[in-house]
Parts: sequence; structure tokens; C-alpha cells
Amino acid sequence: MTAPIRSRPCWAPLITLFALSSLSPAIAGDYSIDIVINPFQSGVRDSWFFDINEVGQAGGYIIPPSTAPAARQAVLYHDDVTQVLGAGTVRRVNGSGAAVLDVASSEPQYVSAGGVVTPIIVPGADDTIGFDTLRGLNDGGDVLVSYYSFSSTPGEFEYSGLFLWNEGVSTPLTVLDPLYQFLNPPVEFDFESGPSFLSSTASATGLNNAKQFAASVDRYGYVPNEPGNYDDDVYTTDYMGAYFYDGQGNYQPLVPRTADEVIRPIDIDNAGTVLGWTGSDLALWGPSGALLSVLPTPTAGLLEYGYGGYASVQRNSLGQIVAITAAQGIVLYDPTSDAWTDITPSINGLPAGSTFDSLQGFNDRGQFVGLVRPPGLGGTFGYVVTPVPEPSAWMLCGIGLLTRVWRKRIHGLSCHQDACVKCEPLVPAVIDGRRARDGRRRSAATPPNAMSHLKRTSAIATAAILAVLLAAPTSNAALFAYSFSGEVTAVSNPLGLFASPAVVGAPVTGSFTYTDVPNQGSFSFNANFTNYSHAETPAVTSLVLSIGGATVTSSEFSLSNIIIGNDNPADTFPPFFPIGDSFRYLDSLDSVSSLFDFSQSELFHYATGMLFVADSTGGAFGSQALPSGLPLASFNNRFGVVDITDDNFGESGSLTFRIDSIQAVPEPAGMMLLCISALTVATRCRKGSINVHLVCGR
Repeated sequence: MTAPIRSRPCWAPLITLFALSSLSPAIAGDYSIDIVINPFQSGVRDSWFFDINEVGQAGGYIIPPSTAPAARQAVLYHDDVTQVLGAGTVRRVNGSGAAVLDVASSEPQYVSAGGVVTPIIVPGADDTIGFDTLRGLNDGGDVLVSYYSFSSTPGEFEYSGLFLWNEGVSTPLTVLDPLYQFLNPPVEFDFESGPSFLSSTASATGLNNAKQFAASVDRYGYVPNEPGNYDDDVYTTDYMGAYFYDGQGNYQPLVPRTADEVIRPIDIDNAGTVLGWTGSDLALWGPSGALLSVLPTPTAGLLEYGYGGYASVQRNSLGQIVAITAAQGIVLYDPTSDAWTDITPSINGLPAGSTFDSLQGFNDRGQFVGLVRPPGLGGTFGYVVTPVPEPSAWMLCGIGLLTRVWRKRIHGLSCHQDACVKCEPLVPAVIDGRRARDGRRRSAATPPNAMSHLKRTSAIATAAILAVLLAAPTSNAALFAYSFSGEVTAVSNPLGLFASPAVVGAPVTGSFTYTDVPNQGSFSFNANFTNYSHAETPAVTSLVLSIGGATVTSSEFSLSNIIIGNDNPADTFPPFFPIGDSFRYLDSLDSVSSLFDFSQSELFHYATGMLFVADSTGGAFGSQALPSGLPLASFNNRFGVVDITDDNFGESGSLTFRIDSIQAVPEPAGMMLLCISALTVATRCRKGSINVHLVCGR
């Protein structure tokens, strides 16, 4: 029998069509935003992104969940995947993934794409540590660094403090020294003896691949006048000009629009085109220093400086510009139409009332990064905004051709209602930690095989609940639940972060649960105390508080920590180490509660709930093992604390309450809590809000 002739698909044209469809980002389409802070990214306490490369790697820092050290982690962040390069902050990242980072109390570092770390050390420099030391990084690994070499000799001198560094070799840019004038006071180290001034780089672009950059210079003066009388001292700041460094040992001044107008360079592309401020308008300069054009101002106006003096506008090599408006939204400039478009309403996932605080990187894919301030979270945090790809005509054509080939070659694959797309089952929106950016499903109607998938998912959910019910009594991880009531006894609220329900005398009720086998391990503080950690996914360990009618619960993805104390001889650090035997329950609290008001806070704050029950006679526990139930009658000291701290662990407020009564919740009710938790996980898996492995893997 002769085999049927099958046509072979022509893959090359299809691949070409798909490539053509992805060459340029849409000028003004839909966007998605990834805000890297809890609750958008579970447990993250703070973040800030300073740069993004053409691959989409954002460089900056993240402060991880509360169980980790409260230090900044220098990271590259890409599609929900975090690569930790060390301690500190990534300031710049190039196209290959190499990065430069500053490290507290140490030299800055260059980290190659392969992970090799090299300290950036300048021979003869007194200080390479400080604010904005790392000015630029190009694809060749050249780093533009500013440093300081201290001189106290009276009189004038010139010193730019700028150099290029590459693979351990530093080259001072002494040609720029005449632009940076200094005057030390007549008497060494005595600034009251006469006038003095210093010059500094006020603003600078990054470094392009030709080792070019642009910068402006300010002079800061001090005149003491009458010695010892500080009231008549005069401080001055003078703009001294802006320049373009050509990468070959020469520089040119940037030509101002008018003679007295201040220029602040912001960005530079590989062609040497500089974007910056001229007065209150944006403008472009060429490599010769000539003013090329002054851009139109959008109707909404523009924010000249971002948070902390950082940039509020960026340009990519396609000539597109993103900027923060006066109202702190986002506008996009199209060089073809010479017009601005407000894209703020098109950023999917941006919470209503959010404001953008900085804009510090913009790539040719249309992604940009910086700081955003969501309402109610008490701070400003790192974000990545990404264009949502729009299907072009070429891409649709390619999909149609490809689908037709598939339909001819594969038997048994029927398209729902003859729609020319491959019918696929609905899948969760989060798979292995990666978000579905646009939240869209692949087909408008639910195909028959998707219905089968939903039935399977329902079966998995049912099985998950049954597994919990059957396994819990015999798993050596029994659930214990307690409820309590009491009254607020003290409130410290210097920053007004506690809302009106938090007053002395307010009634307190609550509950907590735990298992006697921690799923995140344990460690000893000292000879008398051991800490046990429980992950709250699913939330079998959780804390619920109602204070003055305002309810606050455990943060969904936090870890609860239980500290068991046995025979502690001295109360050396109350209330952390109570005398005798003690049970301490600690959990991070969800900041979205009417108990808190973080709306006016400049810093990121987080709240922690703590419960203490102690027996000063030492008769409650015989060891530091996690108990299977609490001997409630033994405890003669019972109280709780809600503590608010900022991201530097600064104390920002606390509320203390006594516990008048505490009782165990009967086992069936405790088991019901566990079953509800499993049902929630199963339901979320079907809705696509969390990883399906949470059901299938437990």
C-alpha cells in the first residue's frame, strides 16, 4: 500500500513572519506593572530599581522577607526571577548582564556576567564610597566613577574626581579638572578663617559604548563673614556649565538655549545624542555640544526631579522618551509625531491612586523602571513596567498559516466552533512564580477539553481536602487553635501610624493556630530559648486580631515564629526573654487594615503581632520542645504587642494589650480551619491566583 503523501510545512517563512512582528514595541499600547513589594511580591519589604538593560534585567536592591537579614541585596530582577549578586545596590547593568554595585562601608564592585567579582579601587583616592559613586557602565565593561582625594592645602586647585575603570585599570579624566575649581580656607582645616568653595558633578548621563558622557557642574560656596557668628554666614550654589566628554580625551561645552539657562544632562545613547533639561524644558544635544531641538511640553506638565533627586525622565535609542508628569503619572514621547501620550491609564495592574516617584531606566523594548508609591503601603518601591505585545497583522497571518499546517498534520485536534486557534485548557495565571502579565486567556470560549481540565481540577481540590482530613490525625503535625480576649493597656503613636481604634481601653479579641511540627525548621537563640518557624501556605498557622473593632490578620505569605523558653533565669531583655517558661508567638501582619494609617508615611513600614504567655515559676514546660498544646492554667503573665517598624528597623509605634482570658478551640473547629485553608488553596489554583503545585505537591 502506497503511503499517503503529506505536505511538509515551510517553517522558514513562518519564523520570519514572527521575527518581523517583534521588531518594535508599540508606541502607545497596553502595559503591565510589576511592583516589587508585599503583597504584590510575597514578603518583600523594600525594593528600588536604578537601571534596566536591553534584555529586561532590572538592577537595584531588594530587602527580602522578614526571616532573612534586614540588609539590602544587590539584585538583577527579570520576569519575577531574582538573581542576588551580593550585599548593597546594583547601580548599573549592561547588555551582557554585567553590573556595578555599591556596598556599604566597602569599595564598589564590578560583577561580570559570569559572576566574577572585582573591587573597583582607584589608586590614590581617599574615598570611592558614597552617594552616586557609580555614574555609568557600558557594554565593554567600562565604568564611569566619581571619587574624592582630600586636600587641605590652603588656596585654589582643580580636580574633577572622575575616572574610567576597566578590569582593574583606572584612568583619571584629568582633562576635565579645569571645569572643577576648589578653594580651601586661608588656614588649614579652619573654615571660619575665610571664604571657601568646592565644585561637584550636579547631574550626569550614563556612559555609552564610545565611552562618552555628559555632565553639569555646580559650585558650592561658603563665606563665614564675622568669625564665630554663624547667623551671618553665607552659603551659595552657582551653576558653572555643562559639557560633553567625547571618549577620546576631549570635551565640548553643551550650548545653552539662552546664555543664563541651566542645563542638566540626563541620558545619552550610543550615537552620542544627549537628553537633558534646558531650563524647565527637555532638549537634545549632539556630540559636538550643539543644541539639536527643544521638545514640546505635554499638557500635564513634567516633574523635573524624582525621589531623592533622581531622574524623572529617560530616553531609549529609538528616540522614545518616558517621563513623569507634574501629577506623577507617565507620558510617552513619540519622535515620529513629536507628541506626548498619557499612558498611565494603560498600565494594567497599577493600583488606583498610585504615583510614580522616579524613572531611572528605559530600554528599546519599551520597559522602564524606578520607584512607585502605591496607596496604603507607607512608602515608595521598585517597579518594572512592560509593554503588553499587540498582535500585528504579520503575526496574525503567521499564526493562521501555522495553525492550518498543524490542523492538517495532527488528527484528533479539533478547534472549538471552528475557531482557527489551537484549543488549550485553561491554566493558572501563575506557573512556577511567573505572572501572566496581561491576564488574558488563550481562547474566548471554554473548549471541551478545558471542561475536562476543570473537572480534573475539581477532583484535585476534593482530593486535597480529603488528604488533609485523612493525614492530619496521623501526620505528627497536630493543629492547635486558641482564642483570647483582653484590653489595650498602652499605645505609643509618635508618627500617627495607628488609626483611631488603637486607644487605651479598647477591647481586644483574637485567635491563633500552630502545629507541633514546624515546616521551616528551628534554631536555638541560647541555652534557654529555641525558635520554630512555620510557613503560612496553606495558612495552618495564623494570627487574627480585632482591636477596637479593627481587624488585622497575618500577612498571607509570612512566616510565623514560635519561641519556647525553658527555665530562663533572668529577664535580661523584656519582653523577648521572659523569666521562667514562656511561649512567644510572632507573625507579620497585613498592612491593609483599618488599624493602620500609612498613607502619609515617607518610609516603608511593616507591622508585627506578638503574643506572650509565661510562667515565672518555670513549671509550664520541661524542655524547649514545641509543645503539643499549651498548659494554659500555668501561665501567670499574658500579654500581646503590635509593633510598627520602618525598613531601617526604626521604631515607629507600638500597642500593648493584656490578655484576660485564653482558651483552646475544640479540635473539630481547629480541623475546620485547616480544611478551609486547603479548600482556599484548591480554589485559588482553579482561579489561577497561586501555583498549582501547592495543591498537587502537598
